[in-house]
Amino acid sequence: MSTPPTDQVLTAERVQHFARLSGLELNSERAAQVALALVPMLAGDARLAALNLGTLSPLGPTWPETARE
Repeated sequence: MSTPPTDQVLTAERVQHFARLSGLELNSERAAQVALALVPMLAGDARLAALNLGTLSPLGPTWPETARE
């Protein structure tokens, strides 16, 4: 399953909506500026999330591996 590019998903209107849900009012111009700043950050986050880094903890897996039948 492929996700659409962040710049097509994140719009000024959505930024305004999320800000409003957090109790913050943004005008359209500021919301557009915030959306532009968030696009590269979210794209970088998506690239990091896609990496197969294996076990991140030096103590081993977070949950013990169990055999499934």
